[in-house]
Amino acid sequence: MVLDQDDIVQSILHGNLTNDPPSRVVKIFVSSTKSDFEHERRQLHEVVFPELQRHCSGLGIDVELEDIQQGSDVDSILEPASFAQQMHEIEVCHRDSLSCFFLSLVGNKYRPYPLPLSIESSEYSHIYNAAFDAGLDVALLDQWYKCNANLVPPAYIIEPPQTKYEHFGLRRPAQCKKKQFLQQVQSWTEDAETLTRIIQYGARVAFEEGLINQVNRQKQRRYFMSGVHAHFDEALQLSKAASQRMLCVIRQFEGLNTSDTNASSYADIASQEGATYEEESISGIQELIDSIILSLERKNVHYFSIPWLESGVDPDNSEHGNYLDKFGDVILSTLKEMISDATVSSPEWEGLPSTVKKAVQEVVLESHAHLVNAYHNLHALGVSQSLASDCGPLLHIQQLMLEDENRMRHSPVIVCGRNGSGKSTLLSQVLMYCTEWLGNDIVRIVRHVGKSLTSTYTPELLRNLCLHISLVFGFDITPKHYSFELGKLSIWFQDLLKLVETTTSDLVIVLDNLHDLRSPPNNQAAILGWLPWNLPANVHIICSVAEEHETVLGLLKSRMSTGDNLIQIPPLNHVAAVSMIQSNLKDNKHLLTTNQWYTLKERLNGQSFSPLYVKLLSHEARRWTSWQDILDNDVPQTLQELINRLLLRLESQYGTSTVRKIASYLTCTHYGLREPEILELLTAAEFEGPSAVRGDDNAREFSFMDWFGVKQELDSLLKEYYVGNRPYIHWSNSVVTEIVRERFLSNPSDARICHTDLASAFYLSFLEKAEEKVPKLLEITKGKKTDTSSDLLREVDELWFHLLLSKDYKKLKQDAICNFEFLLSAVRGASIGYLRSILEFVRSQFLDWEVELLYNMTKPSVDVLSQDPQQLATEILNWLRPYKDGTSEFLDSLVSTALRWCNSNSYPALIPQNSWLNLVLAPQVTVITCPGPISHMVSTPDSQYVLCSTQEKIIHMYNLPSKNLIKTFLGHKAAITCLHMTPSGRYLVSGSEDTDVIVWDVEKGSVKHRLSYHIAGVLCVATTNSETLVLSGSEVGVVIVARLDSGHVVQRLENHRGVINCVAVNSGDDIFVTGSSDCTVCIWCLEDFKLLNTITLTASVCYMELSRDSTFLLLGCEDNTVHVRSLTTGSDVHCLQGHSGTVTSLCFARDNCRCIVGCHNGKSYVFDILSAKLLQTLGGHSDAVTSLQTQENDTFLISAGGNKIVVWNFYSKRSEGYHPRAKVRKVDNHKDVATCLAVSRDGSLAASGSKDHSVKVWHLSARETHMTLQGHTAPITCLAFAPNGLFVVSGSEDITLRVWGLTLGLVVSTFKEHQNKIACVSVTSDSRRVLSADVQGSYRLWQADSGNQVLGYLRPLHQMSLHASTVFAIGGKNDNSVRFWPILDVDSEKSVTHSDAILCYTVTYDCKTVVTGSQDMSLKVWEVATGKLTQVLVGHEGPVTCVAVAPFSPSLVLSGSMDHNLIVWDMTTGDDNLTLRGHKEAIKTVQLTLEGSVVISGSDDNTFQIWYTQTGHRIAILDLHMTMVSMATSLHVGHIVIQLANSNLVPVIRVHNNPGKGIKLDLPPGTPVNDEGKLLGHSLRSVLPKRILLRGNLKREQSFDSFYWDLRSPKHDIGASLEDFKRIPSPFGSRETLHLAGTVWDGSVGNRPSNRSITLQDGGGIQPKSKLSKHKMLKKQHSMFACFPEFTQQPQSPLLSPQYPKVDGKGDCLVRSPVTRLAKDFPDLSHSGGLEENETTLEETESNNATLVRDSSVCSIS
Repeated sequence: MVLDQDDIVQSILHGNLTNDPPSRVVKIFVSSTKSDFEHERRQLHEVVFPELQRHCSGLGIDVELEDIQQGSDVDSILEPASFAQQMHEIEVCHRDSLSCFFLSLVGNKYRPYPLPLSIESSEYSHIYNAAFDAGLDVALLDQWYKCNANLVPPAYIIEPPQTKYEHFGLRRPAQCKKKQFLQQVQSWTEDAETLTRIIQYGARVAFEEGLINQVNRQKQRRYFMSGVHAHFDEALQLSKAASQRMLCVIRQFEGLNTSDTNASSYADIASQEGATYEEESISGIQELIDSIILSLERKNVHYFSIPWLESGVDPDNSEHGNYLDKFGDVILSTLKEMISDATVSSPEWEGLPSTVKKAVQEVVLESHAHLVNAYHNLHALGVSQSLASDCGPLLHIQQLMLEDENRMRHSPVIVCGRNGSGKSTLLSQVLMYCTEWLGNDIVRIVRHVGKSLTSTYTPELLRNLCLHISLVFGFDITPKHYSFELGKLSIWFQDLLKLVETTTSDLVIVLDNLHDLRSPPNNQAAILGWLPWNLPANVHIICSVAEEHETVLGLLKSRMSTGDNLIQIPPLNHVAAVSMIQSNLKDNKHLLTTNQWYTLKERLNGQSFSPLYVKLLSHEARRWTSWQDILDNDVPQTLQELINRLLLRLESQYGTSTVRKIASYLTCTHYGLREPEILELLTAAEFEGPSAVRGDDNAREFSFMDWFGVKQELDSLLKEYYVGNRPYIHWSNSVVTEIVRERFLSNPSDARICHTDLASAFYLSFLEKAEEKVPKLLEITKGKKTDTSSDLLREVDELWFHLLLSKDYKKLKQDAICNFEFLLSAVRGASIGYLRSILEFVRSQFLDWEVELLYNMTKPSVDVLSQDPQQLATEILNWLRPYKDGTSEFLDSLVSTALRWCNSNSYPALIPQNSWLNLVLAPQVTVITCPGPISHMVSTPDSQYVLCSTQEKIIHMYNLPSKNLIKTFLGHKAAITCLHMTPSGRYLVSGSEDTDVIVWDVEKGSVKHRLSYHIAGVLCVATTNSETLVLSGSEVGVVIVARLDSGHVVQRLENHRGVINCVAVNSGDDIFVTGSSDCTVCIWCLEDFKLLNTITLTASVCYMELSRDSTFLLLGCEDNTVHVRSLTTGSDVHCLQGHSGTVTSLCFARDNCRCIVGCHNGKSYVFDILSAKLLQTLGGHSDAVTSLQTQENDTFLISAGGNKIVVWNFYSKRSEGYHPRAKVRKVDNHKDVATCLAVSRDGSLAASGSKDHSVKVWHLSARETHMTLQGHTAPITCLAFAPNGLFVVSGSEDITLRVWGLTLGLVVSTFKEHQNKIACVSVTSDSRRVLSADVQGSYRLWQADSGNQVLGYLRPLHQMSLHASTVFAIGGKNDNSVRFWPILDVDSEKSVTHSDAILCYTVTYDCKTVVTGSQDMSLKVWEVATGKLTQVLVGHEGPVTCVAVAPFSPSLVLSGSMDHNLIVWDMTTGDDNLTLRGHKEAIKTVQLTLEGSVVISGSDDNTFQIWYTQTGHRIAILDLHMTMVSMATSLHVGHIVIQLANSNLVPVIRVHNNPGKGIKLDLPPGTPVNDEGKLLGHSLRSVLPKRILLRGNLKREQSFDSFYWDLRSPKHDIGASLEDFKRIPSPFGSRETLHLAGTVWDGSVGNRPSNRSITLQDGGGIQPKSKLSKHKMLKKQHSMFACFPEFTQQPQSPLLSPQYPKVDGKGDCLVRSPVTRLAKDFPDLSHSGGLEENETTLEETESNNATLVRDSSVCSIS
């Protein structure tokens, strides 16, 4: 496969393109003054911005409005640092925005003027001198501006306003009163205005005198510009095309009254007394407007003039309201136009072949992102640092790679070092320089593991690498490669490397941070198992691993044969660190004073550092001013101190809450956050963030400018990563992440809050993108996958990750793991390998039965979902439908949603109608090995933890999924004898030989109460379900009841005379039971503690359990007997038999129908309570089973024995009969292997025969058995339906054939003339005769009604079929010929031949042409009438195994072959139009729809696939997961019925959206077919009118066939001669057409009277019933035949079919048939609806059996 595509794709695939991906964000900087545009900016945020977001979301574009005044209490232009950030942000917006990047709002107000943050020293001197000479107050300059000689060149920088005005800021601090804040704002404003006037005057004078540089005149003009004007000027100067991406709105007031109170908010007033305009402001505004008009395109400038009101802009005023509406509309329309006009430079995907388009898109997007990230690593290094850095490791890698070129085999290069040591930078250098080392003929592939979804999971990483290598080298990607299971991907990767060895190019694969591959904690080997260790000479793999991940590094070292390929990056010594700091400062044009250098070197002397520490310290050093004395404390010596220092400074500057939120969200997210997402999290009220620190005196609300400042300050800690062509902000290194986590998220509850917020945010985003951006199936099949697919995938990955870490397991299942849309997005966006990775990771953190079920379901589904992710719904239906029994709301919802999704699709699909697969779950889910033998064990109610005690006095708590020890409970002084967990899981109660009962707080691990009321060892404990009382029994026969909350004793019971071994409370908290060694069981009232009953046994009671429904009492005695007693009466129900060994534990299942008995032999025995039958034996322990506990819904059983805790799959489906719930519909399957199939012509019924000697008839629409036909005495071998649908014929090994009526299932006739077992059978088109053949080739033609033979002869029988009146069969020497003859003229036989054996053939519907396929790999087209060869079709590379034609596409032929391919042929020209590739094994069967637009193929790979014959696209695939023998379908292919190998199950598959569904073919076989025979608007059905049977009336309704045969009149003739049949026309057996022809089979075949009784061939003679009176006979006959028009109407003209009511000239029905009334009463049964239309909502309407209608072909109403 050669990929011929544009230069961009080729450059990316070869690893040569490092330019940033095209922008996918519209980032608009909004410039305005604060006070006069409040309403306009509100309109932007509340109206324009949301609508623009919706518009751009569908285009895959982010929108970000950077409103500098949003959230601020004062004009942000007033703060110099903020204004400098604004100017920088304008540049960022220009760089990053796709289209418009700047929006300016200009009104009547011009000021404020911004103060320059810094002024070059020389320029400042001239300004200062000019102001001094003019007598201005330069002392103010001295106060606020100081010279920083550390800058290059030196400059004067302004002091922050907060140095004098402590509480000044853009937002008022919470601890500052409003009045005080406003006073400080006013004071600073006055100082700023004075400073502005001084600087403007000095600059003007210095400029006029030529003292200031005249070259950069634009820079000097900034001194005289307002903030808004400076914004515009900066944006305009960024590029020549900047003006085309800028938008301005000018709003002017008419008649503005400067004396009004609010006038100063909308205009610059010279003085409040005079109330006049400030002339300087007027000229400034005019200059700005002139600049806007001259610079920008006319369409991007909008002017509004509105009348002045005293209050300014008033939205309640009609004119102003209209203005605001127009303002929003014009901004929105202009922005939409600018966005639509923006061009994105991206690869031309449409030019790619459809077979590789999806793969190319995935690989190109992924590769481009990683290449850009690698380039950014080098860019961050800097020129000076690059020259000064240590090149030792780089040279070592160069040497190894050059040596590899001369060796046959070599190993990967492993780079290791601590986090922050520069591994990523080193690998980026290798990527850049390897072309110089190895030459230009090289392919470079880089993946930064963990930085994108595709590079985070091993299967996805391998899949992407395999696709990348295949595409860039032109290797074929065949269907066998589409199995994204880790083992098969690993083999594919190894095979590709061998193929690369045969090329002349070098392949370099760089894998950074290999340890970040996400895998379950207990399966670290999955990270490295695929990595090859014997590489070809031209393949080089360089990986990096952090030393902190000792497990991964240890595995790598263990596989290395030599240490030469392990490169260690050493830390920097103090000399190298100082050198790197000098280089960093030089790159950033910064210096340090001599004293500062001295202090810095002294602090670093004699120590080693990571490059990350040096980088951050360099960033900190750039903050030092030349007048600042650096102390030792100013130079932190650890990375943690350095980062905490920076964060502390940010908190004091921007508020603890803002910094804490930003840092926490970035820490919790996996891939980082986009800037709009961060702002949404900071501003939306629903995201609360981590809890505030108590005593925080620096709390302040968020301002938009705060984000600019925080982002700029955190620049050294943050890094921008590209994922799917979008930039994401994240911490630059994992060590930074951990330090920030320790600072802000040390409390687990804070981390859970953040994860909850992020899960909510990503869930909302997922829902939006799932609706807007997920491509539809047809777009996927045609390769139209948008570049934005990675967006949804990222939402998917972040969603489940945060739901898991938030510990909200219910939402995890509801919104993610058991959510169909989520699962489909995961499989469709990535692959089934990714979904399995998710489930595997979740399993390691969360024990849940639904997750286990899904994980086990996806394992056998890997192959089919790798080929077509759209088949997820059918796989769910295949495997999980049996579990939809009301037990799990999540599974029920998942299966129902999958079914709705299938039914809602608009394209053809294969939908399973029944279940034939049994999902086998591993018996053991997980096993935990403890340090010592376990004596007692309990589990928490959520099944996530177990608490167990050994022979010692310690209780251990383990997490079941991860197997980790969580905590230890210490408090008892002697061995623990019993444990009990309260129903809520809050408290653990333990008893010990130290006579104490301890109530533990499980979450805290502390003692809540210690109950010391016993005088002897405590042997048993229990609590009430309401958790109010604690009950305990001791060795001296005393039971003590105490309050759980206070520990006070409530009651003391001393009824027993022996040791109290067990105590239990019923679920209603009204009864408790005690068992003792005195052989008694006492039942007590819990309210008054009265003894209710005493049960006496023959041995001591050692163990006891109560069923949850308070019905049964399970008792284990010392004599090893286990008794089931009635709790109410105490009577003996069962004594369980079947277990062996000493009984050591007991447990009831939650279904109250099973119990488990644990024994000393390590086995657990599961019994059915009702029958006392032993159901199952679980043997997972080598020592005694000491504890047993079932979990909710009996999903798991946890057993403890020896030193092991085992979790078992314990769930039983309702169909298994253990649940005392409502009955579930149970399909009546065969009891032995199914052997043959048939489907009725109209597709409503199917029949299956079996080795159990029975025939079952199935309702295909109802998915249930219609009837079971029994009478044969040997296995059934063949079946055939009558074309009119009235009966079915079965053949058997008992050498008989039987004709069965399909209403009551009675035997109509039996044929016994064969001498050998029956091989095949067919019914003639008139439904009157049957042709059968046995294994010896003996053919018999006989009457269906009587079983009388008409004709017999010997002929070949291989693949015998009957078309019209012609018999076809394969025969001849080596079966290389097809023979065919008229059914009544055997001597007229003809034959057609191939050079090799013929494997298949098909006959066109008009019976004029036969197409044969042969072992010689060719197909031949023959004329039936003459046997003449008309065409030879050659193109297959293997034997042709199947062939099909379509009635309404006479020239179309489709064939399947052992070469795994299908070919679409033109029979007329012999051209092979398309080759369909997708199957992995030989094609077994093909079937075309009536019109030929769709073909269904079945293969030995056990899949059925649907294809479009015109385009060759595969649109559906269904995996049977079992071996297929044959399939049967109706003429219109509405359903497919499948015979499985060695199975008693019969799968039924519905072809949804069948293109032939609306086509009606009313012509008999052998009739030429044209468009006139193709009637649209009606479902395809036989010409016999269709009868609709209500389910409730089906069995009690008398059928036509039974009525006819039981009441046969004397005139009926049982026998008929051959000549009789020859005289009768054969118009296909339609009741209407037969009636018109006078040949309806109504008993008038013969006219000779006969009084003989009818003897049925099943061995029983049935005499005719006594004749009824005439009126009763007529009444009964009328009721039986009312549905047939010929019995209810007068004969009509042959030109008018009796099927339709007569219509007068006006179109009104003159005669209303029963069908019309039925259609009126049941509109769903109208002609326009097909058989399938009522099936689409079958799941939802099953409960309404009274109105549910089923189709039957017994008698049909059309």
